[in-house]
Amino acid sequence: MAECWTNLPAEIRMMILRIVVEDYRFESDRYARAGYASVCREWQPVFEAMNFRRLNLDQGRIVDFEKVMGNEATRYRRGYLEYIFLNIKFDDYDCTVCQLKEDDETIMNNNAVFFRALWNLLFILSKWIGFVGSRRQYGLTLELGAYSPSDCKHTFIDFHLEEIYPFQPVNNTERLIDAYKRRFDRLGLDTLNDPYHGWVNGQREGLSLGSKQRIMGTLTMDDGLPELSIYPYTFPRVEIITDLRIRRQFYRKIAAKSLDNLLRETFTCLKWFCHEAWHDVDPQQQLCFEKDYTRLLLHGIPSTLRELSIFENFNKLLHPEHFKQLTYLEQYTKRANPSLSKTLSKSSRLLTRLSAAFLVDVVDFFASFQSTNNQIRT
Repeated sequence: MAECWTNLPAEIRMMILRIVVEDYRFESDRYARAGYASVCREWQPVFEAMNFRRLNLDQGRIVDFEKVMGNEATRYRRGYLEYIFLNIKFDDYDCTVCQLKEDDETIMNNNAVFFRALWNLLFILSKWIGFVGSRRQYGLTLELGAYSPSDCKHTFIDFHLEEIYPFQPVNNTERLIDAYKRRFDRLGLDTLNDPYHGWVNGQREGLSLGSKQRIMGTLTMDDGLPELSIYPYTFPRVEIITDLRIRRQFYRKIAAKSLDNLLRETFTCLKWFCHEAWHDVDPQQQLCFEKDYTRLLLHGIPSTLRELSIFENFNKLLHPEHFKQLTYLEQYTKRANPSLSKTLSKSSRLLTRLSAAFLVDVVDFFASFQSTNNQIRT
């Protein structure tokens, strides 16, 4: 078999390897492809380029990340890297608390886990300066997310909260739809009857406020925690990150004040920022978030930023009050904050592309808009 392979022209062998790379299926075993890189030196660069293009980390893998990228023998792999997904994992919880808002101890522990994981990763990346690579002119993309494995096991049996969710880029929509259908059939969601968790004959009914608040905590970076005293309050400056993404896949969101600090102190070379968050189920917390977010838009946007995307999500399950006695148009415009809209209008003048949905309204945005801004294309 080895002789047959070596007898093929080098161009044909490379074509075959590329087909294997592109045709790889993540549903079977997302890590199985790593073994191909160890077959021989000819295969190593082909498969390593794909294996290290996008890395998915949690707090337990950050040390290994430094090992496979940090020393002199392995730092060449940095040239392959384009995308880092830091998906922070919190402790499990059971049915005794799944219908309750997180208590102070849980909130403090989650904040500590979030702080340590983010600081440790950023400290590693802060040392990635002065190296060259074919893609380094574009920098790296960093995505942030946080969840508990229990979030999808109680009231909210959401596929996108599961560890096996196909979060790798999926170009084939049919594959993703099939994955949802297989999970639906496996769990028997069409006949699920679990009133305690809000399921009655396959339908969600009567969700408690506590069950919603359990999965929608707000993460803060509090330097006052005793166990974090060994960390400096100021996060390290990371020049290699030029694209920051926080998606609505997860319900928990980063506090606007903490995000403001990151944008001003850490991501000093940021060019693209995509921020998706869920509308809070607690009106008072939502007001506090919008107040702090207004301050972020005024002072936290880096001067290097050129593209900004803001999206606030909501649905009938979490926010039924937004859909009562409202027209279709009112459902999607009533929540817009005029102050945020006007602030964004002033702070976005240097951007070349802006997308803002639901959190702001176009009428308020253009109320104070001056015609001197000719840079925005879309």
